[in-house]
Amino acid sequence: MLAFSLILLAASRVELRILRPFLQVAAMFSFLITISWSFFFRGGQVVFQLGAFELTYQGLLIIATVLVRILTLMFLSLFLLVTNSESDLIQGLRAVKIPYLVTFIMMLALRFFPTLINDFSTIKDAQMARAAEFQKGNVLARAKKNVALLAPLIVISFNRALTMSVALESRGFLPSGIKMKRVNYKEKHFTTKDYVISATILCFVSFVIFARLYLGWFAGISTTVG
Repeated sequence: MLAFSLILLAASRVELRILRPFLQVAAMFSFLITISWSFFFRGGQVVFQLGAFELTYQGLLIIATVLVRILTLMFLSLFLLVTNSESDLIQGLRAVKIPYLVTFIMMLALRFFPTLINDFSTIKDAQMARAAEFQKGNVLARAKKNVALLAPLIVISFNRALTMSVALESRGFLPSGIKMKRVNYKEKHFTTKDYVISATILCFVSFVIFARLYLGWFAGISTTVG
Protein backbone atom coordinates (compact mmCIF):
# COMPACT_ATOMS: atom_id res chain seq x y z
CA MET A 1 0.00 0.00 0.00
CA LEU A 2 2.89 2.38 0.67
CA ALA A 3 4.37 1.61 -2.74
CA PHE A 4 0.95 2.08 -4.32
CA SER A 5 0.54 5.48 -2.66
CA LEU A 6 3.96 6.57 -3.97
CA ILE A 7 3.03 5.39 -7.46
CA LEU A 8 -0.16 7.46 -7.26
CA LEU A 9 1.80 10.55 -6.25
CA ALA A 10 4.26 10.02 -9.10
CA ALA A 11 1.41 9.48 -11.60
CA SER A 12 -0.30 12.70 -10.45
CA ARG A 13 2.67 14.70 -11.83
CA VAL A 14 2.46 17.27 -9.07
CA GLU A 15 5.36 19.71 -8.99
CA LEU A 16 8.08 18.94 -6.46
CA ARG A 17 7.87 22.42 -4.92
CA ILE A 18 4.32 21.62 -3.82
CA LEU A 19 5.26 18.25 -2.36
CA ARG A 20 8.49 19.41 -0.70
CA PRO A 21 6.94 20.82 2.53
CA PHE A 22 4.89 17.65 3.07
CA LEU A 23 7.90 15.43 2.36
CA GLN A 24 9.98 17.42 4.86
CA VAL A 25 7.31 16.90 7.52
CA ALA A 26 7.20 13.16 6.72
CA ALA A 27 11.00 12.92 6.98
CA MET A 28 11.08 14.74 10.33
CA PHE A 29 8.19 12.63 11.63
CA SER A 30 9.99 9.43 10.58
CA PHE A 31 13.14 10.60 12.35
CA LEU A 32 11.24 11.33 15.58
CA ILE A 33 9.52 7.93 15.51
CA THR A 34 12.85 6.17 15.00
CA ILE A 35 14.45 8.01 17.92
CA SER A 36 11.49 7.52 20.26
CA TRP A 37 11.16 3.77 19.61
CA SER A 38 14.90 3.30 20.07
CA PHE A 39 14.55 4.61 23.65
CA PHE A 40 11.27 2.90 24.57
CA PHE A 41 11.95 -0.55 23.10
CA ARG A 42 15.19 -2.35 23.94
CA GLY A 43 14.31 -6.00 23.53
CA GLY A 44 16.05 -8.35 21.12
CA GLN A 45 19.49 -8.44 19.53
CA VAL A 46 21.33 -5.10 19.49
CA VAL A 47 22.16 -3.91 15.98
CA PHE A 48 23.59 -0.45 16.73
CA GLN A 49 24.37 1.39 19.95
CA LEU A 50 25.68 4.89 20.64
CA GLY A 51 25.49 5.86 24.30
CA ALA A 52 21.84 5.84 25.39
CA PHE A 53 20.76 5.41 21.78
CA GLU A 54 20.19 1.72 21.02
CA LEU A 55 18.66 -0.05 18.05
CA THR A 56 17.65 -3.70 18.20
CA TYR A 57 16.53 -6.07 15.48
CA GLN A 58 12.99 -6.34 16.85
CA GLY A 59 12.91 -2.58 17.39
CA LEU A 60 13.78 -2.01 13.74
CA LEU A 61 10.89 -4.24 12.70
CA ILE A 62 8.50 -2.27 14.89
CA ILE A 63 9.83 1.05 13.62
CA ALA A 64 9.46 -0.11 10.02
CA THR A 65 5.91 -1.33 10.67
CA VAL A 66 4.80 1.90 12.35
CA LEU A 67 6.42 4.06 9.66
CA VAL A 68 4.84 2.09 6.82
CA ARG A 69 1.39 2.48 8.37
CA ILE A 70 1.68 6.19 9.12
CA LEU A 71 3.45 7.14 5.88
CA THR A 72 0.83 5.26 3.86
CA LEU A 73 -1.93 7.34 5.46
CA MET A 74 0.07 10.54 5.00
CA PHE A 75 0.86 9.92 1.31
CA LEU A 76 -2.68 8.82 0.43
CA SER A 77 -4.08 11.91 2.16
CA LEU A 78 -1.52 14.03 0.33
CA PHE A 79 -2.57 12.46 -2.97
CA LEU A 80 -6.19 13.43 -2.34
CA LEU A 81 -5.25 16.99 -1.40
CA VAL A 82 -2.96 17.72 -4.36
CA THR A 83 -5.15 16.13 -7.03
CA ASN A 84 -8.54 17.48 -5.95
CA SER A 85 -9.87 20.92 -5.13
CA GLU A 86 -11.55 21.65 -1.81
CA SER A 87 -14.94 21.81 -3.47
CA ASP A 88 -14.45 18.39 -5.09
CA LEU A 89 -13.56 16.84 -1.73
CA ILE A 90 -16.53 18.46 -0.02
CA GLN A 91 -18.89 17.39 -2.79
CA GLY A 92 -17.56 13.84 -2.57
CA LEU A 93 -18.19 13.74 1.17
CA ARG A 94 -21.66 15.18 0.71
CA ALA A 95 -22.37 12.50 -1.92
CA VAL A 96 -21.88 9.80 0.75
CA LYS A 97 -24.22 11.64 3.18
CA ILE A 98 -21.62 13.21 5.48
CA PRO A 99 -23.32 16.01 7.52
CA TYR A 100 -22.88 19.48 6.08
CA LEU A 101 -21.39 20.93 9.27
CA VAL A 102 -18.61 18.31 9.24
CA THR A 103 -17.81 18.98 5.60
CA PHE A 104 -17.87 22.74 6.22
CA ILE A 105 -15.34 22.42 9.06
CA MET A 106 -13.12 20.28 6.84
CA MET A 107 -13.36 22.85 4.06
CA LEU A 108 -12.25 25.61 6.43
CA ALA A 109 -9.33 23.49 7.63
CA LEU A 110 -8.23 22.71 4.08
CA ARG A 111 -8.44 26.35 3.06
CA PHE A 112 -6.68 27.71 6.14
CA PHE A 113 -3.77 25.26 6.11
CA PRO A 114 -2.01 26.87 3.10
CA THR A 115 -2.80 30.28 4.61
CA LEU A 116 -1.08 29.33 7.85
CA ILE A 117 1.98 28.15 5.93
CA ASN A 118 2.13 31.47 4.07
CA ASP A 119 1.75 33.39 7.34
CA PHE A 120 4.54 31.37 8.91
CA SER A 121 6.82 32.13 5.93
CA THR A 122 5.93 35.82 6.11
CA ILE A 123 6.70 36.01 9.84
CA LYS A 124 9.96 34.13 9.35
CA ASP A 125 11.04 36.44 6.51
CA ALA A 126 10.19 39.48 8.63
CA GLN A 127 12.32 38.17 11.49
CA MET A 128 15.19 37.36 9.13
CA ALA A 129 14.99 40.93 7.79
CA ARG A 130 15.61 42.00 11.40
CA ALA A 131 18.83 39.94 11.49
CA ALA A 132 17.31 36.82 13.06
CA GLU A 133 19.21 33.67 12.06
CA PHE A 134 17.24 30.44 11.77
CA GLN A 135 19.73 28.37 9.78
CA LYS A 136 22.63 28.39 12.23
CA GLY A 137 23.12 26.02 15.15
CA ASN A 138 22.25 22.38 15.72
CA VAL A 139 18.81 20.83 15.29
CA LEU A 140 17.62 21.73 18.81
CA ALA A 141 18.84 25.32 18.53
CA ARG A 142 17.06 25.82 15.20
CA ALA A 143 13.91 24.21 16.62
CA LYS A 144 13.89 26.66 19.56
CA LYS A 145 14.24 29.59 17.18
CA ASN A 146 11.30 28.38 15.08
CA VAL A 147 9.14 27.87 18.18
CA ALA A 148 9.47 31.60 18.86
CA LEU A 149 7.55 32.19 15.62
CA LEU A 150 4.48 30.38 16.94
CA ALA A 151 3.31 33.24 19.17
CA PRO A 152 2.64 35.73 16.34
CA LEU A 153 1.28 32.90 14.20
CA ILE A 154 -1.26 31.99 16.90
CA VAL A 155 -2.33 35.66 17.22
CA ILE A 156 -2.82 35.93 13.44
CA SER A 157 -4.77 32.67 13.41
CA PHE A 158 -7.15 33.87 16.14
CA ASN A 159 -7.69 37.14 14.26
CA ARG A 160 -8.51 35.20 11.08
CA ALA A 161 -10.91 32.93 12.97
CA LEU A 162 -12.65 35.97 14.50
CA THR A 163 -12.99 37.60 11.09
CA MET A 164 -14.42 34.36 9.66
CA SER A 165 -16.96 34.01 12.48
CA VAL A 166 -18.15 37.60 12.03
CA ALA A 167 -18.45 37.09 8.26
CA LEU A 168 -20.49 33.91 8.73
CA GLU A 169 -22.74 35.53 11.31
CA SER A 170 -23.36 38.54 9.07
CA ARG A 171 -24.48 36.16 6.30
CA GLY A 172 -26.95 34.35 8.55
CA PHE A 173 -25.03 31.06 8.65
CA LEU A 174 -26.67 28.46 10.92
CA PRO A 175 -24.39 25.53 11.85
CA SER A 176 -27.32 23.27 12.71
CA GLY A 177 -29.03 23.80 9.37
CA ILE A 178 -32.42 22.89 10.88
CA LYS A 179 -35.30 23.16 8.38
CA MET A 180 -32.86 24.13 5.67
CA LYS A 181 -32.27 22.19 2.48
CA ARG A 182 -28.89 23.12 1.13
CA VAL A 183 -28.19 23.03 -2.58
CA ASN A 184 -24.94 23.21 -4.51
CA TYR A 185 -23.95 24.95 -7.69
CA LYS A 186 -22.58 21.68 -9.02
CA GLU A 187 -24.00 18.35 -7.90
CA LYS A 188 -21.80 15.26 -7.73
CA HIS A 189 -23.36 11.88 -8.46
CA PHE A 190 -21.92 8.37 -8.32
CA THR A 191 -20.96 6.94 -11.68
CA THR A 192 -20.02 3.41 -12.71
CA LYS A 193 -16.36 4.16 -12.05
CA ASP A 194 -17.15 5.28 -8.51
CA TYR A 195 -19.10 2.11 -7.76
CA VAL A 196 -16.27 -0.06 -9.14
CA ILE A 197 -13.63 1.71 -7.05
CA SER A 198 -15.79 1.57 -3.90
CA ALA A 199 -16.46 -2.15 -4.40
CA THR A 200 -12.74 -2.81 -4.93
CA ILE A 201 -11.79 -0.98 -1.74
CA LEU A 202 -14.52 -2.80 0.21
CA CYS A 203 -13.30 -6.18 -1.05
CA PHE A 204 -9.71 -5.31 -0.16
CA VAL A 205 -10.63 -4.22 3.38
CA SER A 206 -12.76 -7.33 3.85
CA PHE A 207 -9.89 -9.54 2.71
CA VAL A 208 -7.46 -7.87 5.13
CA ILE A 209 -9.89 -8.30 8.05
CA PHE A 210 -10.50 -11.93 7.12
CA ALA A 211 -6.76 -12.61 6.79
CA ARG A 212 -6.08 -11.00 10.16
CA LEU A 213 -8.87 -12.70 12.12
CA TYR A 214 -9.04 -16.15 10.49
CA LEU A 215 -5.70 -16.72 8.75
CA GLY A 216 -3.50 -15.12 11.40
CA TRP A 217 -1.72 -12.79 9.01
CA PHE A 218 -0.18 -9.49 10.23
CA ALA A 219 -0.26 -10.77 13.79
CA GLY A 220 3.41 -10.79 14.83
CA ILE A 221 4.38 -7.14 14.71
CA SER A 222 0.91 -5.91 15.72
CA THR A 223 0.95 -8.05 18.83
CA THR A 224 4.44 -6.84 19.74
CA VAL A 225 3.49 -3.21 19.34
CA GLY A 226 0.40 -3.74 21.44
